[in-house]
Amino acid sequence: MIKSLGDFVIPAQAGIQLFKDALFPIHCADCGQEGEWWCQSCRQEPTNLAESACYRCGRSNLDGRVCFNCQKHGAIAGVMAFFNYKIPAVARLITDFKYHSVFEMSQLWQKIITEEIWRLDFLFTGPLTIMPVPLHPRRERERGFNQSLILAELIYSQLKNTGKECLLDSQNLCRTRFTAQQAKLDRRARQKNLRNAFCWNLDAVVPERILLVDDVITSGATARECARVLKQHGAKFVWVAALARG
Repeated sequence: MIKSLGDFVIPAQAGIQLFKDALFPIHCADCGQEGEWWCQSCRQEPTNLAESACYRCGRSNLDGRVCFNCQKHGAIAGVMAFFNYKIPAVARLITDFKYHSVFEMSQLWQKIITEEIWRLDFLFTGPLTIMPVPLHPRRERERGFNQSLILAELIYSQLKNTGKECLLDSQNLCRTRFTAQQAKLDRRARQKNLRNAFCWNLDAVVPERILLVDDVITSGATARECARVLKQHGAKFVWVAALARG
């Protein structure tokens, strides 16, 4: 006997997803296997993984910390990235997510973050505040979402699930100036493009220890400018987590 309509009606969101999967099946960006954006065997290929190294000079190390010689060039303590952005499959997946509004791909990022969150364990010598790189409101309206905020929320949620002492702050670091897309600029132009593009809400206290989250770090100009503002207002430690490093 059917007790209620809810016993057999598929929730609307799940029904829409089933419809989309039937009409537009997804395939692995590497091997083409149907059913996943990027299958586990492909994404764990050593060439796809980001090397643990100083993001400025590329010198290999154990945890992505900025090396001693490079510390004077910026406010970032280190970078943890999951993948190598120079791999075509990685670049294509992130580009589709970011610029083509493939929001459903957040399911892939959630799976990856769940598998790899242990790589952030060494940062927890004290409370950590998770903070996304902000988008200008105009850019966020154009894109429909802030991809860095989605990633920050996924990282925060998984860290909380593993019992880590952390907070999420997506409000107080702000982007105040609309800028050209960084991907279209060379290294020198990127730094100039971001000058005075970020600010801190002066009504809030800057956390001492911050994990800044972005989708990709290449020249590091965006993350460095954010970190500069955060440290200018009292942060002691700014680390960066990114899906990929170029």
